[in-house]
Amino acid sequence: MKCADFLPYALSENGQNAAYDWASGFVSGFNLATAVDTGKIYDVSNFKPIGVVKAMVAYCRAHPDQPVIASVDRMLAGLPYVESQF
Repeated sequence: MKCADFLPYALSENGQNAAYDWASGFVSGFNLATAVDTGKIYDVSNFKPIGVVKAMVAYCRAHPDQPVIASVDRMLAGLPYVESQF
């Protein structure tokens, strides 16, 4: 899904909840795969629903032709990469 298509949905109350749920599920799966491969994960301990959705919306407003997943990739790139507890 492109960011332009995501924005109207993400700005609704139900959309915000779903956007956070999707992003946190994606990151959890990504971290599990990364932990298996490298023994490290992205530290998402400070992930807060409103902050995640605001970051996704800000990215998508600035990059409407990009896929929504790019907004989550951008967030991950700014997080610390730490040793996994697995």
